[in-house]
Amino acid sequence: MKSLTDFYIDIIGRIGEVATYKNISQDVEIYQILGVKIPVCGIETLIKIKETVRPKDKMDLEFLREKQKKETDKKWQSISD
Repeated sequence: MKSLTDFYIDIIGRIGEVATYKNISQDVEIYQILGVKIPVCGIETLIKIKETVRPKDKMDLEFLREKQKKETDKKWQSISD
């Protein structure tokens, strides 16, 4: 089990036109931490954000794309079983 110190939280109000609340509100996952519900943008939005900003985000982008591929593969595997 991970502790709360194992996580980083970025609080972002806006990143250009890609990450406004209005734009990401359709791609949100809700996590509950210590009884507090926290809306988090989904992987599709994270990928869009990482594609449009700093060069150092390229490593994050690779990780997110691999995670997205694994999730898609897992969904297709469960459908075909």
